[in-house]
Amino acid sequence: MAMDKRNELSEAIQRGIKPQGLSDNLQSRADELVKAEPVPSCLRARTIHVISEGPEAYNVNHTTIQENARVVWGNSERIKLEYPETNEITIIDEEREGVLVPHHDALIISGSSSNIIFQTAYQGLGLEEKAPIRKAISLVRFSREVKETTGEVVLPVHAEEVSLSTRLLVVSCHSPYNVILGRAWIPGMGAVPSTLHQTIKFPTPWGVRGIRGDQETTHRCYQVALKKQIEAAPPPQIKSQVPHTEEPEVKDMDDVPLVEGISTRNLKIGSKLPEGLRRRLVDFLRSNSDCFAWSHSDMPGIDPEIIMHQLQVDPSHQPTRQKRRKFAPERDIIINEEVRNLLEAKFIREVQYPEWLANVVVVKKKNGKWRVCIDLTDLNKSCRKDPFPLPHIDKLVDAMAGHQLMSFMDAFSGYNQILMKPEDQEKTSFMTSQGIYCYKVMPFGLKNAGSTYQRLVNMMFTDQIGETMEVYIDDMLVKSLEAENHISHLQQAFSTLRKYNMKLNPAKCSFGDSSGKFLGYIVTHRGIEANPDQIRAIHSIPSPRSVKEVQKLTGRMAALSRFISRLSDKSHTFFETLKRPKDFEWTEKCESALQEFKDYLTTPLLLSKPLLGEVLLLYLTVSEHAVSAVLVREEETK
Repeated sequence: MAMDKRNELSEAIQRGIKPQGLSDNLQSRADELVKAEPVPSCLRARTIHVISEGPEAYNVNHTTIQENARVVWGNSERIKLEYPETNEITIIDEEREGVLVPHHDALIISGSSSNIIFQTAYQGLGLEEKAPIRKAISLVRFSREVKETTGEVVLPVHAEEVSLSTRLLVVSCHSPYNVILGRAWIPGMGAVPSTLHQTIKFPTPWGVRGIRGDQETTHRCYQVALKKQIEAAPPPQIKSQVPHTEEPEVKDMDDVPLVEGISTRNLKIGSKLPEGLRRRLVDFLRSNSDCFAWSHSDMPGIDPEIIMHQLQVDPSHQPTRQKRRKFAPERDIIINEEVRNLLEAKFIREVQYPEWLANVVVVKKKNGKWRVCIDLTDLNKSCRKDPFPLPHIDKLVDAMAGHQLMSFMDAFSGYNQILMKPEDQEKTSFMTSQGIYCYKVMPFGLKNAGSTYQRLVNMMFTDQIGETMEVYIDDMLVKSLEAENHISHLQQAFSTLRKYNMKLNPAKCSFGDSSGKFLGYIVTHRGIEANPDQIRAIHSIPSPRSVKEVQKLTGRMAALSRFISRLSDKSHTFFETLKRPKDFEWTEKCESALQEFKDYLTTPLLLSKPLLGEVLLLYLTVSEHAVSAVLVREEETK
């Protein structure tokens, strides 16, 4: 009976009702409780039900943990001194009666470093006059996702007849729960929880009291709240990962057999072409099937009278023979298979007593296959740099914008189509477990190889470059302002390819498309867009924890500099951290700037090509950190 009276007393006090008609002992205790912990008017007749486990499990930073520890241990010591007669808390096996098993239910979140109250629950309490203190703290979920708090508030948490002022972090996010009571609350109450028995016990003036969890009600509330959250959730979007554009990132392409009856030899053509143009394009490609190579045996190579690659080795540099490296048996199999293919294609030959000797390197490609390369580091160091200029990528990309149709072409093992000068072949020697070989063709990884190839394509397409074609080493693009002229422009390019015996790789070519990826940019008839892969690289980057990671972030930002307005203002916070590398600190200001930058990338700018004689508008911005300017063209007046 005494226990029931005390339960009624606790409930009455929590609801702000002044108890009357009690015994002298209980009336005295009630007066003490009301005097010691007056209930705010905003809390009267309002109850917040705490369900304490769910997917919103958090961890906080080191500073917050230390601050919580000081508060918790201070409260813990106070409660222990207040109830010295309570020196033993026991939980017996009989208390498991009525617990649904098996279960993984928790009464509190003992893994959470902070006490959390969600924004909807806080508003539901009607605490308008008790606004939370504005304080942003980074909470980290198990998935490493960071969530910023909107503030913190100190509220009395009533358990039975014990009231404890508790510091709660206010978090604004969807949750099927109201409050999470974590490790910061347990020592403050002097409590001992047991998830096995679904009970938590703590000291009170009347001895040890306990709270039992109601599993059925908890599960029912959780399912209802979760169902409402799913129904209210907006449809999934990928706006944060893919730039806003009318063109889909994955192009609509159709596979068309290059040779009728052979389904394994296909080419990709645009699926949105008009039927008449599509049929003419397919007929044209099939009539020029000899310009494609399906294997190394289909590559006759460029006539050595036209071009050969010559090494400019510094005569003062002594030849180098690298020490043989050991490979695992499975790597040896890959190397020997590659050597066999190169011998069959007549790209290499066996050699004896070479002065230069290098090792092979096995690298895994993105598609899971292995690439066998040659470590030509020593040979490259001894060669002089070829000053032949490569095209400016920005100018090439700008020249392609605004065309109705484009065809993207890639040479089949482009470097290997150029022969090495005979007296320089043995300088490319490499060793394997089966012997020593040297290249008869220009290998990948050789210094000045790009310059040699660019010199070749500039000579081949001298009449088309800048007009109907753009070429950067082995990447070629045929462009047409009018779709009807595209096949005639392709005819000019294929005639040149056939003249010089250069072969294309059908797996890397696409024809008759209005958009495509070229040199790291998305080129469309509307203009130039940022590469979605580069945007994803920034969206996926976590908060930097070192100077090196900040440098990695700024490097990725620089790659998108053309598409970012006022980049200096958006990135100056990151560069400030690089000024003091020994005292590196990633502040809340840096984290906020990073999140704002990621949000900005959801709608990157579209760069368009200005027309001859068009009036451009100059916008100038002067800030504390930088002076920015941009040229803007107006396509239509609204």
